[in-house]
Formats: sequence, structure tokens, C-alpha cells
Amino acid sequence: MVQIRERDLPAREILSISEAAVQIARTTGARLLVNDRADIAMCVGAGVHLTTRSLTADVARLAFGQELLVGASTHNLEEAVTAESGGADFAVFGPVFETASKREYGPPAGIESLRAIARRLSIPVLALGGITLANARRRWMQAPPALPRYPCLRKPTIWKSQFEPSSASKNNPCSNL
Repeated sequence: MVQIRERDLPAREILSISEAAVQIARTTGARLLVNDRADIAMCVGAGVHLTTRSLTADVARLAFGQELLVGASTHNLEEAVTAESGGADFAVFGPVFETASKREYGPPAGIESLRAIARRLSIPVLALGGITLANARRRWMQAPPALPRYPCLRKPTIWKSQFEPSSASKNNPCSNL
């Protein structure tokens, strides 16, 4: 998955970037997520990554239906459960480890919190925040937090098919904007 995280551009520029990016992503088999803009994601046949300051997953579902791929940022168990119950297709949890870009969310949650959330949710949980090859190998090899629970994360073909763009989104209603 590739995420467009532009926060400062006007909607039309984000739409233009997203249209180009989704075309590139399709040629590589990747799936595009547009940060915080479910409307643009729906227009270009991408998914949306909802932050804790965006629409909630249930509002995105109500407005855009089941065909929109919805991921939701979470920083604790309560937010993760709310995202899942609201219809998110996956949760993004973090920060797991220390990282300067996530300090505003408080201290890192740690691997045990990630494990607890992965055990509790039935949707995939993706981790972020300070994850490096070194700490991932060391910590995950001890006991992987989410992988045993989610076969789609162990088998890329399942993951890919689970998040394929629907045929309805291939006809872009916004291409002439």
C-alpha cells in the first residue's frame, strides 16, 4: 500500500496527485490510500486512511458505502475497537516505539499494547512508529504480535485480493474535474 499524506494542498491538487498515483499503483499491484480525504479516495478508486482527527470509520461507511477501503489510525485499544466496530477494514496502530514524528500522541505504546490490540480485533492491525529492521527482528521474533492471527499478512496474495479495487471504482466519476 502507498499513502498520499499531503495535508497542505487544496483538494483539487490532492485529486490530481491521487489520480496519477492510483494509475501508477495499479501497474505495480499496489493499493493507494488517500490520507483523510474519503471523497477523493472514492473518486479515484483508492482507499482512505482516516486519522484520529478525520471522519470516523462509521461516518465514512455511511457516506461512501462498503466498497471504499477504510483504514483508521489508532493509538490505544479504545480507538482500535471503535475503528473496527465502525467498519474500518484495518487499523493502523502506533506509535509502537519512540519516534520524533509521533511524540504529540504521547509515549510509545510498546509491543505489548500492539499484541493486545492484535488479539482483540478481527481486522488486520498494521504497526507504525519507530519500527526499524533491528527492533522489528528482535521484538517480532520473540513472539509476533499480529501475524499469526492474520493469515492475509502472511500470504501477500490473500492481502492483495482482500484489498483489490472494486469494479465500480474503476469507472472514475471524478476524472473530468
